[in-house]
Amino acid sequence: MNFDDQLKRSMENIHTKGHTRVRKITLAAFQRIVTASPVDEGTFRANWLLSLTTLDRSFDLNLKEEDVPATINQSVAIINAKAVAGSVIFICNSVPYAVALEHGHSPQAAGGVVEPVCKIMAAAIRAGRI
Repeated sequence: MNFDDQLKRSMENIHTKGHTRVRKITLAAFQRIVTASPVDEGTFRANWLLSLTTLDRSFDLNLKEEDVPATINQSVAIINAKAVAGSVIFICNSVPYAVALEHGHSPQAAGGVVEPVCKIMAAAIRAGRI
């Protein structure tokens, strides 16, 4: 194999590893956010949306705890099919009381949801655990 072919193969390998890492980090962050979400009826937890390129601010107040697996499955499908290195990835919950929950208005998540997960994720990434 000549040098050009070796270089091309190395670049493809780096590219593939970058995509895989982005997917692992995104999946871990999304799952942690969902599971860290406080639950009354499950509406908040079931309304986490993952989108790429544009922020999806939709929500459905009829969703409940039994809808959470579908929420997770939908996001996993997006991550696996479309998340690549360099992607802009949004994780959003737009239920009307989301900001209050993020500011600790639930004893189940007194420190909020997203901010603590971001700190955990940053430490895990720095330590090479993800």
